[in-house]
Amino acid sequence: MSPIRILKAGLLAGLVDFAYASILGVVVLHRPFSSVWQGVASGWLGPAAGKLGAPAVALGIVTHFAIATTMAAVFALAALKVRFLTRQPLLSGAAYVYVVRCFETGGVRI
Repeated sequence: MSPIRILKAGLLAGLVDFAYASILGVVVLHRPFSSVWQGVASGWLGPAAGKLGAPAVALGIVTHFAIATTMAAVFALAALKVRFLTRQPLLSGAAYVYVVRCFETGGVRI
């Protein structure tokens, strides 16, 4: 898979997840938009991210898209070795997202 396709896949996945996280945070959890992305930035900055305003929001968003693009690259590299990933892309993609989410949250969530 070419680097351009990986980048496009990462950006698309990042955009979908960006919308999901933003809507969940604002509409469902009634949090300000900024706090959703300051929360991501807190992985780098700790609790201070909540006080840093727009720079922390920007760092959170950039981090989010970097993670999504890295996930796409890892999947593409794995697909070179594990042919099932390309023969069953929807099933393997859904399973991959589940495994990544478990890793991100520190445990299995059903």
